[in-house]
Amino acid sequence: MRAWILVAAGLLVATSAAAQSTTATPGAADRMLACRSIADAAQRLACYDAETGAFAQAQQSGDVVVVDREQIRATNRSLFGFSLPDLARLGGSSDEVQQLTYTVRSARQSAYGDLVIEMDDGSVWRQTAGRQMLRPRPGASVTVERGHLGGYLMSIEGSASIRVARAE
Repeated sequence: MRAWILVAAGLLVATSAAAQSTTATPGAADRMLACRSIADAAQRLACYDAETGAFAQAQQSGDVVVVDREQIRATNRSLFGFSLPDLARLGGSSDEVQQLTYTVRSARQSAYGDLVIEMDDGSVWRQTAGRQMLRPRPGASVTVERGHLGGYLMSIEGSASIRVARAE
């Protein structure tokens, strides 16, 4: 029961403004956890029964979504490079991705001469500035990291970095 409560309290995300106005909001988890402070065992159990029911209903309706740390990491990795509103960065800044290494699936040059590289995970990065580079071959290792001023830098198998932006 304790492990379930910790998982349920892990990360709760309201999916709409309407969800915040109903009784089944992320506050449902706070009310469920508040049951721990009830000294009388029968009252505490009755509280847990009522609040876990409300929590389960909120989860079934989609008003509350529970995700584990691994799901947060996977989501943050898949969003790396996109400019998104800060939603507490899905789980807090400690899991914010600073650098990823990919394997090149394909590469081409755009009509403007900049590189467009598709990675093994389906993400596409486009060169935004920097020197002309030879197209990397499929299977090449590519590292993309956050730049100091908010942009991204890519190095292909340890070469000098070019500025890139996430295209897809």
